[in-house]
Order: sequence, then structure tokens, then C-alpha cells
Amino acid sequence: MQGHAQIIDCLKELLRGELAARDQYFIHSRQYEDQGFVRLYERLNHEMQEETQHADVILRRDSTDEQRRTAGTYLEQAVAMRDDPTSAR
Repeated sequence: MQGHAQIIDCLKELLRGELAARDQYFIHSRQYEDQGFVRLYERLNHEMQEETQHADVILRRDSTDEQRRTAGTYLEQAVAMRDDPTSAR
């Protein structure tokens, strides 16, 4: 990633969060699938795919306008949480 160092640091932190969430959804979805809870598996697998898409938006940073707005919202939230950790939504 190229750009302003503080923005890159925020994007890296956002990316870590998205990938951590993706990994958690992946692990739990497969556990539910193994236990026969198909609907829970499907739901969590869907969430995992969404988190993967979020990570992709952060990595690309040159996507569609809607994806830019989404990434911008994440960045604004990250900056707000960095400045005031009690402001987590």
C-alpha cells in the first residue's frame, strides 16, 4: 500500500480486524456444519464471505464508488476509535 503513513496504518488495522473476523466466522461455520447445524453454517459462511469482501475493498482502495464509501466509513470509525476508544459502535 502506498500513501500517507497514518492512513496506511489505519487501513492495516482495519484489514487485521476484517481478516480476524473472517477467520472466526470460518472456524465456527465449519464447526456448525460438522455438527449438522446447516442453517447456522450457511449464515456464518455468508458472514465470512462478507468479511472477505470487506478486506478486499480495503486492499484494493480503487474500487467502485460504493466500495469507496464503505471503506471510508470503516476508516472514519477506526480513526474515531483510535482517538476515543470508548466511542466504539
